[in-house]
Amino acid sequence: FMRCQLSRLQKGHATDEWFQLSSHVPLKGIEPGSLRVRARYSMEKIMPEEEYSEFKELILQKEMHVVYALSHVCGQDRTLLAGILLKIFLHEKLESLLLRTLNDREISMEGTVLITLILAETL
Repeated sequence: FMRCQLSRLQKGHATDEWFQLSSHVPLKGIEPGSLRVRARYSMEKIMPEEEYSEFKELILQKEMHVVYALSHVCGQDRTLLAGILLKIFLHEKLESLLLRTLNDREISMEGTVLITLILAETL
């Protein structure tokens, strides 16, 4: 293992350092070695935190109108949006609600073809 004080990193600055590895158990005649770490601390804050909490409340509404609107605006490439939404719902321990709601919506939109495919895969 190794220890790196992240509090030493200054915002926007990169670090390139070697850290000695150590072990909880004695290593007879073996040097644990070292690890090179290149890191940059960055923090993007586009809006004040209060604005994020209000937006988060909108996203977490049970009806998920905001989630649907965001997915419509994103078009075909929704990977970034999906990752961000999943992080928000995971943090609030509501990921099952998100996944269940989106799956139900997708199934209702695709109709019997998708249901047949799902049933065929589960049999």
